[in-house]
Amino acid sequence: MALKHFIQKIILPGGEADLNHLQEAALIEKADLSGPSLVLRFNDLDAIIKDEIGIRQFDEITLVYADILYRNAVNRQDKFIVLNHPESHQRILTLNCLEKTIFKATLPSKKARFFTGKTDLDVIKALLPAGKYDAKEGPVIEDHHILPGERPTNLLRRICRERGQLLFLRRGEVIYQPIEELYNRVEFDYHYRDTRKPEQIVDYRWLDNQEKVRDRLDRHFVGWSDTEGYIKADVKTEFGKEWTGFQSRYTLNKQHLLHEVVLDMLWDGHGGIRPGVAAKTTFRKLSAKPYKKLPTQVAFGNVTHWYRTNKYQCRAQGIIPQRKTNRKD
Repeated sequence: MALKHFIQKIILPGGEADLNHLQEAALIEKADLSGPSLVLRFNDLDAIIKDEIGIRQFDEITLVYADILYRNAVNRQDKFIVLNHPESHQRILTLNCLEKTIFKATLPSKKARFFTGKTDLDVIKALLPAGKYDAKEGPVIEDHHILPGERPTNLLRRICRERGQLLFLRRGEVIYQPIEELYNRVEFDYHYRDTRKPEQIVDYRWLDNQEKVRDRLDRHFVGWSDTEGYIKADVKTEFGKEWTGFQSRYTLNKQHLLHEVVLDMLWDGHGGIRPGVAAKTTFRKLSAKPYKKLPTQVAFGNVTHWYRTNKYQCRAQGIIPQRKTNRKD
């Protein structure tokens, strides 16, 4: 059964779900703090899950997943929180879930918390507890705090912007690295229209996000330091100034470290595909000559492991570092 290629068990509060009733499943691993998320669609004609098991909002469920073809790529279980469970008129029950650690980090803080003289990794460990951390830690530059009612994820996103790094939870491990580092962690070699190679891209779509990158980079970031006064980023640019509120030149210089989503790719399921690793990519025309305009290497951003009608596939974003604009005008 193709389903067994990835999802092994779904454990609900009232017991294990019957996978024969599972019509569709999507495990969405994010390269940011909006996931991992999980979408499950059950054929619940007899209301077993809704009424007998009694699934409710904020219930905890356990997903056991493994790729039996590439078992060394993934074999684990994660806990998710049910955010909502809408039901269609055809009795198709959908469970929209968020990974438990990330869910807790989205809850408003009950009290004020202060992080004075703490490194960015100290703050991350306090707000996003995990078994492992793969982090590039920077110097202590900015102090941070959380006010009552503020979500910890808001502060974590601010830290990411200050340091120009990506922060996300991946299979029990917190990844906190610049895109340049993730871009160089090559684990795969994928090809399009080259049947001589074992790893094949089934389909892809080129994404032109250059205008969004220009909008972000075509500006000169400035701030105010208590010791230096008016400060600005060490980037030569003729574009207008943007006030940031940052208090160090180190932080201002990080504002030009961005990534661009350039590819949307689809291939047969592989449990090892995950955010934060990279792949060599070769795209060929019918003439067997490689496309020159497409990237030859990308890091994986958001990754979706998708099952439906006995088919297991992966869909992923391809991202690249983008340091400066190509704007000519």
